Amino acid sequence: MTGVQTCALPISVWQGISNDLEDLLLVHETGHALDTPDAETYKKTADDIAAKAFPGEKVSDALARTVQGFLNVIEDARIDKRQKRRYPGCRRNYLLGYKELVERDFFGTAKRDINSMNFIDRLNLYFKGGNIHSNITFTSEEKVFLKKVENAETWDEVVSLTEEI
Repeated sequence: MTGVQTCALPISVWQGISNDLEDLLLVHETGHALDTPDAETYKKTADDIAAKAFPGEKVSDALARTVQGFLNVIEDARIDKRQKRRYPGCRRNYLLGYKELVERDFFGTAKRDINSMNFIDRLNLYFKGGNIHSNITFTSEEKVFLKKVENAETWDEVVSLTEEI
């Protein structure tokens, strides 16, 4: 049997948010419940990637969290793309919900030059903000990875891309 057997969907209770943002959060987290491995597998995968990246070294908690962050950015891009295909009506919620997050400075970009940020943060903003962050620039080398993230469909592809990046 495949798919979710049982699942508790953790959703933060945010006060004063729009219905679009609430729907975005629900659809996004539902995507993780449907398509992302369980938390134990997720953490083990990040630890394994960190160990491969730094063979022979002890993987510190900080390094493991950094790798988990990279894994999460790429997995979020995959999840959001899949959810928009599954539930085409949520595209508007995504657009307006992420716009609201940007307006609330959720990503901490209001007083920062986005293009001075590191690659993984720009990649995250690109996939989350869509046309809101249309001024994000990428080098030709980064564009190769951007395209790979856009095309990722499976968890294995997410893992491989995280290792590569």
